[in-house]
Amino acid sequence: MARVTRKQLDELCSTAAAATNWDLWLQQSATGLTVQKTVGSGAQPLGECMTSRECKEFLRGLAIGATFKA
Repeated sequence: MARVTRKQLDELCSTAAAATNWDLWLQQSATGLTVQKTVGSGAQPLGECMTSRECKEFLRGLAIGATFKA
């Protein structure tokens, strides 16, 4: 398995943000990665304490789900 880089995650985050029309960003902490969404004047975590691989799959799923039309 190839290593997941921060650059790849940032690109996936941009893709997911474009697909959802949300302001998304990644935040690194001691417990892992968090995907944050702007809500009003604050932020809401959408996914927390993820490894790089988990974050990659979360962002891919978010982008795919946003483009799916039922």
